Amino acid sequence: MNEHKNTLFYFLTSSRFHIWRHLIFMLVLLPIALSQSFFTFGSIGMASVSTIYIFGIGFWGVLVALVYVNLSYLTPQFLLRYRYLRYCVSLFAMIFAVVSIKYFVESWTANTPRHANLITILDWLSNSTLYVICISSSSITALIRTWLKDNQHIRELENKRIKKDIEEFKSRIDPQLLYATLSDTAAKVTADPEAASDTLFRLSEVLRYQLYDCNRDKGLLESEIAFVKNYIKLQQLSADKVCHYSIAVKGKVIGFVPPALFKSLAEIIIAQHPTAFEMSLRADGQSIVCSCKLSGITDPSVYDFSPIEQRLRLLGISYQLSILPYHITLKLC
Repeated sequence: MNEHKNTLFYFLTSSRFHIWRHLIFMLVLLPIALSQSFFTFGSIGMASVSTIYIFGIGFWGVLVALVYVNLSYLTPQFLLRYRYLRYCVSLFAMIFAVVSIKYFVESWTANTPRHANLITILDWLSNSTLYVICISSSSITALIRTWLKDNQHIRELENKRIKKDIEEFKSRIDPQLLYATLSDTAAKVTADPEAASDTLFRLSEVLRYQLYDCNRDKGLLESEIAFVKNYIKLQQLSADKVCHYSIAVKGKVIGFVPPALFKSLAEIIIAQHPTAFEMSLRADGQSIVCSCKLSGITDPSVYDFSPIEQRLRLLGISYQLSILPYHITLKLC
């Protein structure tokens, strides 16, 4: 059963059978057109067999033309762009026009005058509905191919998102910081157990914040400050050069900020190995100001703050970034 389903699905979607699909569909339309011709002229009884076949083949050509108008124009312009109402109205109007013209061509061919009335119009509507169902079925292969393409695109996006999440997860955990912290803790276990316990506690808080709170778009300013304090304290253990770090809080710690934003700012500065680094945070009404005083660095304007700026723009947060020779200020409005 599955083999038959797979074969049919492959036949409907593979480009190898493109010509065969069209030939089969045209052959299916041929008996439909001929049966319509025999039914119409057979009831009149005044047309020859050759006239019936000529009219049937001509009507078959019209049906084939309608199919290709549907495939080449209506389907890509309306159906695949989710404009279903326009597609149905356009297809029905086109077929209704063909059915009404067919009615008068039949009268002219059989030399039997006909007049349109309510019954005739209802018959046109009925025939048009049947032809719409028949001709719209030619769009199935296009819909299946579009569905497969969309599914493949979704899978690619999911794979990219998973890879991105993995890379973000790796970037959150600094192996050098983790190794230096554990090495320092191991050295202090016997000499200073309280300091070792404090270091492990700070490390657990930093890892918890990076693994859980960083998944949110915004976090509490109080949690961010505690995280940055612990992070800077641990950075002192893994710094290659002697550097004095400090962080101060002014005013009320009320508000929301993007997680690890100030940690990213500290990372950019610490990577330049300053001799001293002082960070102060202040919540002033609707704005949050992060001020950094530096020592041992001549020109901080060469730092790359674009990742922070890009993140704030994507989150729709207004900000002001001021860079002076020994002072950097980031204000979130």
